[in-house]
Order: sequence, then structure tokens, then C-alpha cells
Amino acid sequence: MKRKTAEVWEGHADAAKVRPMGISLLVLAHKWDEFEAAFPESDSKKLVSKALRYFAHLNGASLVCCQHKDKPVRAQL
Repeated sequence: MKRKTAEVWEGHADAAKVRPMGISLLVLAHKWDEFEAAFPESDSKKLVSKALRYFAHLNGASLVCCQHKDKPVRAQL
């Protein structure tokens, strides 16, 4: 499984830096709207979002930012 995950990153420019975990990883930034309200200056938001994106990319993860007001997504079985 780890080998299969590594194959995805083979041709990527950051292949030497990325350390995929072998499982699907999701970084969830919940209540992003409250964070934006607490830090209205754009420099703080840019710094935190870039840091989260870098952390997710470095670990082969996906980053999802959602707001507290967003409607819940329910799986249809």
C-alpha cells in the first residue's frame, strides 16, 4: 500500500520532500470562519493557511477548510 501511494508522487516536483503515510490523510480546518473573525488582518490568515497547506502537502494529505455555518454533508447509502 505504501508503495502504491509513493507511485502517485513519483513524477511530482516535490517527490523528494513529500512523505506519504501510506493511508489517505485528511487535514480538516473546521470553523474557519471563526478563525477569520478572530484574526481579521489578512497577513495572519495567509500565514496560517500557507502553513496548513505546506503541512498537508508534505505528508501527502488533503486540506479541507469548512465553516461552522456550512450544512453537514450526509452520506447517501
